Amino acid sequence: MPLPASRIDSTMPNFETVHLSLLVLIGPVCSTAYDGKRVNALVESLLNQGFSVALDFQGVKLVTPTFYTASVGSLQSTRSREFRQGLITVSDLYLL
Repeated sequence: MPLPASRIDSTMPNFETVHLSLLVLIGPVCSTAYDGKRVNALVESLLNQGFSVALDFQGVKLVTPTFYTASVGSLQSTRSREFRQGLITVSDLYLL
């Protein structure tokens, strides 16, 4: 007998990837802890819903340490297993 859809949705991860463009979400300058925390909360929410997340920095001109620590750095610390499993990926973030 198959499980009801509500039971499947709430207990089984789907691991579809949600692509988040930081250029669209924040803009070409990612500098504040406030914005970093917003990105972190969005990623946490998506992970808790069973999605994987791709953070795309393409087109972003500046990422400050403050923003990075509040967003990606915090996730690397609290969700290291998800990074290792490829459930969180980061692209187009380069050191200048």
